[in-house]
Amino acid sequence: MEMLKAMVENAADKYSLRIKVESGDVVIPLSDDNAIAVKSAFNKLIQRIREGEFKIQLDKEGNDLFSMVAKEYLTQLNKEIREVHRQIKEFGLLKEPTGDTAIGYRHLGDS
Repeated sequence: MEMLKAMVENAADKYSLRIKVESGDVVIPLSDDNAIAVKSAFNKLIQRIREGEFKIQLDKEGNDLFSMVAKEYLTQLNKEIREVHRQIKEFGLLKEPTGDTAIGYRHLGDS
């Protein structure tokens, strides 16, 4: 299973959780009540889930309140990622690999 790195950031006393994703960082506000930003972050994560299952891990764990909140947040988020991936797979909504990988993928699936 692929591991994605995350970090707690503080900019102008606003804390957020930044998750490193290949298509661009996903930022989840921790100290703001910004529903639009959270919805956007979850939409990006769902797109990434369609490419394959993954787990998110804090790059550096601090002892401050927001690092502890982020750690617990990621524990719950990782559970949700597993469940959403299972459902997406069950309904056949996973993205098929492209290029040479796709040929091998289809061949193995036909066996």
